[in-house]
Amino acid sequence: MTFDRMPSCFRLSEHVPTVPLFSQLPLDDPDFCAIVEKFVGGLDAKIGEMEEALVAEDQSSLRELAHWLKGAGGTVGYPSLSEVALQLEESIKSDNSVETIRRVKEVRELVSRIELGLVPC
Repeated sequence: MTFDRMPSCFRLSEHVPTVPLFSQLPLDDPDFCAIVEKFVGGLDAKIGEMEEALVAEDQSSLRELAHWLKGAGGTVGYPSLSEVALQLEESIKSDNSVETIRRVKEVRELVSRIELGLVPC
């Protein structure tokens, strides 16, 4: 099941913020810029995996993906992504499905803001 076919409770709100979110890394450095580009280029697929795990109620995969995002987000200069991933990880551990759904939606919204803020190297 793709995110488009998920029940409406899983879908993003219609008022997704359109304020770009930029990496805090120095993107004028070609090496850092390439790292951020690679990370952002793979984000949609990773978040898709997260959404699939949510629908399948695969807590183990969802927890692993949240943990990956927590570390990777901060490493590439997106601490807000890491913070939400931490909160997602905690909601999964506490078996709070309502909070877990909310956090996955929040991750998707942040990713859409990151994609708006990505400037090609």
